[in-house]
Amino acid sequence: MLEEPFTINKKKVRELNLRLIREHFEKRKGQLRYFGLPGESMRDILLWKEFFSYFCAVERGEPGEEFLLQHNLRLSAFKYGISDKLNLLRGELDNILLRGYDDYNNAVEYPFDVVTLDYCGGVIYKNSTGQSTRASSIGELVRNQALHDKDFLLFLTCNLDNDDQGEIRKVFLDIQRDLNKLGVNADQAIKAYLAHPKKEAQLKMYVPYLIRTLSASTYRCETFKPVYYLGNKETHMMSFSFWMERSSNYAAGRPNRQSLVQLLNLPAFECMDGGLRPTDFDIPKVEVS
Repeated sequence: MLEEPFTINKKKVRELNLRLIREHFEKRKGQLRYFGLPGESMRDILLWKEFFSYFCAVERGEPGEEFLLQHNLRLSAFKYGISDKLNLLRGELDNILLRGYDDYNNAVEYPFDVVTLDYCGGVIYKNSTGQSTRASSIGELVRNQALHDKDFLLFLTCNLDNDDQGEIRKVFLDIQRDLNKLGVNADQAIKAYLAHPKKEAQLKMYVPYLIRTLSASTYRCETFKPVYYLGNKETHMMSFSFWMERSSNYAAGRPNRQSLVQLLNLPAFECMDGGLRPTDFDIPKVEVS
């Protein structure tokens, strides 16, 4: 069986995510439901498996040979004794989330306690008509989770290969305008973010803002410190984690506990050789008087 490329940095991210699973779900160990893209060697699942009773794994496979990776994923499940807990969905993740079923009409069986969106590309991904299918698919996932009143952990990993046609700049200017209306001067911080040579600095704010926007009517979103690292083939990767707390019906749209100022000031971790180093990217702190 082919071995999934693996780095010590990715292992560290998985361990950090396991810590969050423990913090939020210790009392429900063995009962959780997983949705994600674990890959054929299923490293996420194997590290976290004691917490779960059900795994919904998505695998697209390589064009023209889709069945190979899908078959290998099933073989891994048999090998590690979890095949009875596995539901395999075949096809493109975004399409499956938007339709609610895979290429063989197998339905996505909501809800889930832990969702892992491990993208091989960027977050700003558009189809041939210019529509942001990635954002739409995440929004559909959140909508279906909300229908079940489900709190959940959301883990999202992407690389820096984003088809940014001004979206990131627009988000920062929107944040600047919103804070100015509240009497908060974030001009220096916004300027520093937009001029920063590291794309990681801008994604540190953009991705959490996107998730908050997509879930604002149904969830209160807590963002944990993101981690950026070099993955396989020296690919620049960034990992995000969120606690999605369902807003009650009478409090729909209730403000997040984390303010925009707190998000702007939130540091990140740089992961090198499996070690973590906090960084604020030398962005000026936004002060609230």
